[in-house]
Amino acid sequence: GGSSNSNLLLLRAPAAVAALGSHPDASSYASLLSSLSRECHARHPFDASPPRARHSQTCRALHGRILRGGSPLLGRLGDSLVELYCKSGRVGYAWSALGYAGERASGAASSLLSCHARSGSPGDVLGAFRYIRCTAGGRPDQFGLAVVLSACSRVGVLAYGRQVHCDVVKSGFSSSAFCEAALVDMY
Repeated sequence: GGSSNSNLLLLRAPAAVAALGSHPDASSYASLLSSLSRECHARHPFDASPPRARHSQTCRALHGRILRGGSPLLGRLGDSLVELYCKSGRVGYAWSALGYAGERASGAASSLLSCHARSGSPGDVLGAFRYIRCTAGGRPDQFGLAVVLSACSRVGVLAYGRQVHCDVVKSGFSSSAFCEAALVDMY
């Protein structure tokens, strides 16, 4: 099943990094990070520890290798790094990696918002959204905005939800099924 694939990927991760060569490019690293990220949700029925915990050390090792190699962590590579940290349960590392994702980090911003939502704290989602939007210059995609709208609904802050609704319209996500469902729940 998925867990055996996850375990194989973890065992192969150092070999996969080595196979990238002595000077892998950002695209190669982004592909490897995305593969690891997809594997974070695999779980074997008899395995008590979540796979994401097993990925944490691999995440940090790859991050270090990328930094030492001098690859710019912008765009897809930055997004992939943030997403992998989020899925491996390392929110603090994900926040530090957000700066690498660049100004147009919609995927990274949405990953962070989803990570906070999975932790069960709508207040943290709203705080993260404010920071990402105002300080980090990030623009969440339709999925991230839907998460924020759901958090507004859960906390009961309709006025702030209306402001986020304006962001949804300005971003062109009015017809997104995810945003529409969250708006119905909120209103």
